[in-house]
Amino acid sequence: MLFFWINRLAWALSRKDTTAQVPVGALFVSSDTQKQAIPKVVAALRCIQEVDAVRYQRIKRQVKRILVLGSRLVAHGIWYPPLHMIALANDWVEDNATSCERIALTIVHEATHARLSCFGYDEPLEGGLSGSATIKLSYSHRVYRKVTRSWR
Repeated sequence: MLFFWINRLAWALSRKDTTAQVPVGALFVSSDTQKQAIPKVVAALRCIQEVDAVRYQRIKRQVKRILVLGSRLVAHGIWYPPLHMIALANDWVEDNATSCERIALTIVHEATHARLSCFGYDEPLEGGLSGSATIKLSYSHRVYRKVTRSWR
């Protein structure tokens, strides 16, 4: 329950951009982060919209917010169901080696968690890939191929 309120407070205090129809926020933003991280996430959302409009509509329905916060000690992105929020690692998004396509791939992956949880399907990853992870990886790779082809 504490984690819920910490994330809720982080979202409330964050600076937000709503131009991509899914609010993107960042907490503790420096001017560099504001100029680089939030626009990269917005560009990733636009990339998804151009490549797979149906998937983008699902993301808009199921993901209420994207928060750029924290570090990639555990993962590049995390789906947090109580707030219908995707949290992306701040240091990973800001990294110059991280492309908008990679961010889009992570958003699609985390949004797949959201979609599968709507059907009550949630399986922990223990020791190997679960059926859920295999589905997500397969779909993520297809989207990544589409994205990279569209940007060439």
